[in-house]
Amino acid sequence: MQASFPRSYSIAILSVACLLPLVGVAQERIPNVKLTVATQLEEDGVLGSEINVLALRCFEGACRLTTMVLNRCIAVNGKSFQIPFTFAGTTQGGGIIVTRNGNSLSVEEVNTDVFGDTKATYRFVLAANQPSTLMATKLEGFSGVYVKDSRLAGKLITVKFVPLRGEYKRVDLVCPIELPGLPRAGE
Repeated sequence: MQASFPRSYSIAILSVACLLPLVGVAQERIPNVKLTVATQLEEDGVLGSEINVLALRCFEGACRLTTMVLNRCIAVNGKSFQIPFTFAGTTQGGGIIVTRNGNSLSVEEVNTDVFGDTKATYRFVLAANQPSTLMATKLEGFSGVYVKDSRLAGKLITVKFVPLRGEYKRVDLVCPIELPGLPRAGE
């Protein structure tokens, strides 16, 4: 007979399993980095038009991950989108754990909300030949995955973050952007 666990345990078990190898092992120092990569989301083998720009900044062991989402078209005032930003850090309960293994930085972010439990894992591979005393800014690789145990959909959802290829890539927006401004006089 095979043991059966509720899906909500899967993310918790996966999180603990990922941390077990770290127990009792001296961690490599997190380098100072300023890394940015743009990714498309892939779900069920299909690349979407949504772009996630991930920016990882680490200085003296403290890290912050900023995510900006583009091309998530929703009906705000017609077909347009607002640019959401999310922030997570390694200090003061900021929600991410950053570890180093050679020239790779792994970032884990676990969240729970009314819609379900989520875990995002990113791997930033630093380019070789960057001075270790300065701020590393170049990547030679990236991978990421987002797993959500969705209460709303009643299933486990897995999405890959696929990096755009080319140092800089031009991307056309599929709908207009709604940007915040000040109200006009009299509004």
